[in-house]
Amino acid sequence: MYRSKKKKNSKASNRDTHESSPQSIMMNNQNLNNKIETESVKSESAIRIFIGIIGVSLLSVPICYILSYMKQMKNSLNVFLYAAVICISVAPLTYFLLIKHLLHVKKEMYFYVFTIFSFTAIADLLLALTIDDYSSAFHFYLNQGEVYLKTSHGLYINYWDGTTHYTLYLIMLYCMLKQKTETKFFRFLSLFWCGSIINSLIVLLGGAALGQYGTHIKPSYLLNIPYTVCPIIFMVRQFNLRSNFIQQERKKIKKSNILKSLIFRPLDIFFIVYMLFAIIFAIFQVINHIL
Repeated sequence: MYRSKKKKNSKASNRDTHESSPQSIMMNNQNLNNKIETESVKSESAIRIFIGIIGVSLLSVPICYILSYMKQMKNSLNVFLYAAVICISVAPLTYFLLIKHLLHVKKEMYFYVFTIFSFTAIADLLLALTIDDYSSAFHFYLNQGEVYLKTSHGLYINYWDGTTHYTLYLIMLYCMLKQKTETKFFRFLSLFWCGSIINSLIVLLGGAALGQYGTHIKPSYLLNIPYTVCPIIFMVRQFNLRSNFIQQERKKIKKSNILKSLIFRPLDIFFIVYMLFAIIFAIFQVINHIL
């Protein structure tokens, strides 16, 4: 009796497994399809938001032309107030139109910072074209805003911001949308941006305050404060997160069993020498403007 019961139970269990196996396969296929669909939706939404950010940044072109026809732009205080309000309004515009439904992005402060900076980067490119007489949109800003931008350094810093920095902003924003901020690529780009913008502003603001245009400082000079404070805070935050990055690199080194000293790392030596030269050159330019 006991053996017959065992046989019956084993037959019943085999039937259950045979019957449940196609159901489990169907469930697994549905789960895979759902994952693929959600990933595709996320990628499509990321691309859509990325295109929207580019569109928001390009809004600076018509806004600048509209401001150039306003009589209020003949006053330096009005220029500062209008510029500050327009730049700040980019953040809520981005939130309500683009990223309100994305939890991992809307809590990231630097997503809004990079969006605002990409908006002003296009304005800087238009400002450089105005200095070179290719456009007439920003003459009011050169007269009532930042007069020292008419210098050669001011011209090329605007070209640099409107091309290189703008590209960096877009790439970093896309990495944030794709949740790839902990990669080595994002770390390299972000630190390069920090060094680039801080190094360029040291010379620009120091020369503007202490050079021949020191008597022409106007309220719009204060608009450069976020461009000095935000990169420093972001750089400190990246350095605080470096422990995770270093641990990952150490694991890679342990796997490869390659521990090289600084002498056998020519690329690191090159970057150290280059950074020291850039710092000394920037200090020398500031001293040259003062004298």
